[in-house]
Amino acid sequence: MLLIPALLLLCGLLLLIPRLLLLLLLIPCLLLLSGLLLSSLLLLIPVLLLLLIWLWRWFLNGLFLLCRLIQWFSNWCNGPRESSCFVR
Repeated sequence: MLLIPALLLLCGLLLLIPRLLLLLLLIPCLLLLSGLLLSSLLLLIPVLLLLLIWLWRWFLNGLFLLCRLIQWFSNWCNGPRESSCFVR
């Protein structure tokens, strides 16, 4: 009964997470399904930390791109400025 939502979640994560991190996440999930609860939780903690770091980097990259887009748009709205190269 829990296998179908778990597979759907893994398919959704495949679109967002690099394949190596997905494989690291898959091992504790399989152990959890097989009943080895303690060992799967011990393996899941570092994988979740890696996932958190990856998501934080993704968020910061998106924020940086948004700031660059705002800067480009504000420069475009202000129009071209005279450069010191063209001033005689």
